[in-house]
Amino acid sequence: EDMSKSQQIEMSVTKDNTYSATIPNLSIQTEYYYRFVVGNKVSEFFDDQKRTFKTLDYIAPVVHTEDASSISGTKATLKGVVEFACEKPILEQGFMVGTQEDNLETYKVDGTDFTFNIENLNYKTTYYYRAYAKNDVGIGLGEIKTFQTCGAVSFNEIKLLSVTANSAMIEAGVADNGGIEVDLQGIRYCVKGNDEVTFVETTASTTLKNLKHDTTYEVWGYAKTFEGEFEGDRVEFNTMDEVFEKSNKLF
Repeated sequence: EDMSKSQQIEMSVTKDNTYSATIPNLSIQTEYYYRFVVGNKVSEFFDDQKRTFKTLDYIAPVVHTEDASSISGTKATLKGVVEFACEKPILEQGFMVGTQEDNLETYKVDGTDFTFNIENLNYKTTYYYRAYAKNDVGIGLGEIKTFQTCGAVSFNEIKLLSVTANSAMIEAGVADNGGIEVDLQGIRYCVKGNDEVTFVETTASTTLKNLKHDTTYEVWGYAKTFEGEFEGDRVEFNTMDEVFEKSNKLF
């Protein structure tokens, strides 16, 4: 209440003759007294009315949820910010994430970097999330935000354009990349029941050569992204019997 040890703070006056100031570095739960002073080059006028305010007690952290980044089909990076810790150490921080706003799972984040790389998400799914932080007063919750994961790579239906005794012309390709850049695409094929798989890079049609006659093959679409490998449904075809093919050429 002793104003003899007061500190004077300069304030700028707005067009409507109002003025305000932010006073930093105040103590928690402390009563302060203040009065207004108006001055010019000649003199100063001290407001006779002595006013007071009291700072609040310690509170839970004030937390902000940042936008998600590096979103793919199964992963995303989440970031939070503790905007005000109220001079209390942060005991725990992390994120609450889920596909339903009222049913979020908690993921703790260790260390001082308030960032979390969440994995094993579902393709083309909307997720709700919020940052949180705790001190010994309580828990502070950031605002709830959303992000949507990318879709999975899908493939066009395999088309068999022609089949001979030792070759097959195949048409295949990626129908939808799911919002993810495809680094490599083509088809894979093998003799049915054989684990030895051959890859042919293509974006449209290609001819498989040096096949075994009168044999059942499996062929399917293939694509590779930074997330991993994707495969389409397998389609079977039979190469012609070599003798039958030669006999047909006689007519």
